[in-house]
Amino acid sequence: PKRVSARPASRCELDVCSSMPRALRPMGACPAEVRRAMHDRDLYAAGILDSMAAHVAVLSPDGRIQDVNRAWLQFARDNAASEDATCAGSVGIDYVALCRACSGENADEALAAANGIEDVLLGRRSSFSLEYPCDSPTESRWFAMHVNPLSTMPGGAVVAHYDKIGRAHV
Repeated sequence: PKRVSARPASRCELDVCSSMPRALRPMGACPAEVRRAMHDRDLYAAGILDSMAAHVAVLSPDGRIQDVNRAWLQFARDNAASEDATCAGSVGIDYVALCRACSGENADEALAAANGIEDVLLGRRSSFSLEYPCDSPTESRWFAMHVNPLSTMPGGAVVAHYDKIGRAHV
């Protein structure tokens, strides 16, 4: 027989938690509350990324793009030589392989970037930085790339490209 309580059930208990023992709920919260809190945290983290002027990508342990900020997407759109080139800003792309596949005038810098990113992903380096040219048809530009391990996911990394405004070619 089911025991009837004199206290009214909470909305949470009625919706999702009725079958989950309170002792198993994280800090007494029901799954719906946990999902809501995680969603709020994700929005907060995305807001932080989108507030940065740097072009930022979060990489998985195997070098695939898991998330990017607005600046990264805008740079990809503004500088795409073709529609296919905009895929560089897409989640799921193997960014290390993309760097390795680069050819042309800046292929050496792209290979150095791939190697540095891979070293951070594999834990062989604690961080990696590289300054490189990235000219557009209308202007000469230099960027600084910084790669740091992702503290919340073993093997993942954060890649940030900063525009070095006003730096002349050396």
